[in-house]
Amino acid sequence: MKKNISRNIEKSLNKQKSFQKTRILAIVALWIALFSWGIHGVAGRFLALDGVSMLGVMELRLIIGCVLFLFFLIITRNFDFSYFKFWKYLLPLSLIGLLSNSIVYHLGLKYIPATLVMLLENLSPFFVVLFAIIFDKKKPSITELISLIISFGGLVLIVIGKGGLTISNSEFYLGVICEVIAGITFGIYTYFSARFYMSKNLEISFKMMINILFQVFLYSALAGIPFLFTMRFSLLQRIDIWLILEMGIFQSFLAYLLWNFALSVLPTSSTSILFYMTVVFTSINEIIFLKFIPNIIIIAGSILIICAAVLLTFKTGKTKTEKS
Repeated sequence: MKKNISRNIEKSLNKQKSFQKTRILAIVALWIALFSWGIHGVAGRFLALDGVSMLGVMELRLIIGCVLFLFFLIITRNFDFSYFKFWKYLLPLSLIGLLSNSIVYHLGLKYIPATLVMLLENLSPFFVVLFAIIFDKKKPSITELISLIISFGGLVLIVIGKGGLTISNSEFYLGVICEVIAGITFGIYTYFSARFYMSKNLEISFKMMINILFQVFLYSALAGIPFLFTMRFSLLQRIDIWLILEMGIFQSFLAYLLWNFALSVLPTSSTSILFYMTVVFTSINEIIFLKFIPNIIIIAGSILIICAAVLLTFKTGKTKTEKS
């Protein structure tokens, strides 16, 4: 009897140690993913300023990500063909949520600094709230309304603060429009992905996430093949090639892989809030490598948007915890 009790205690302790190790690995994976995405916009902005076709860069990233996800699934023996039965739902989700998002995101990098690009794309949580109001007839809470008003105020400040940037009005506003659309399309992806998982009663797991991600990248890469013809490969410099490979390997594949691993282990609300650190990393990298110095009005608008996003994400995570 005593031996059984001691064995059970030992098993329980081993499980706790194993979970702690997995949790530490997930935290490390999360911060590597966040830092990697923080380099993302800066590398893209450098390529844009260097005259490289951003639509060509986008397509090469999709192809690299797709191929690496396939290799990962095969090597780890996690490839599951049964997930292709969801192609009718995942195809439009891919074309709108990833391909369209990538198109406007990369085009925006031609016109405005990477920090603003990342910041405006992070308006997506607010569009998710709007979609919930429109499609689910959900009545917005006071917190959600306050967050939406604050984020809109931040956007207005950023537009006003444009005065400190040495670019034309038409370029600036085109860049802002592109990245707001990027926020909308990513919001569509987030909202309808959640509806997809709920409607199919799928058990969320790391294996399932990576199989779904592979499909999303596959459909987007196939649809984006025509954009390869916008790339003038003969004019690419060595630094351009290295940056495209870096963006494909680290941002399109590794960051997504590590992010989804972290999501499968850590609380979703905490992980989502930390995602806004990508804006901080982007700002630091852009100040160091591209000498971008934001003015005080842009900084104030940025702080408003980040605070509103954190408030909204924290509220969402708290609500889910209370329901569970």
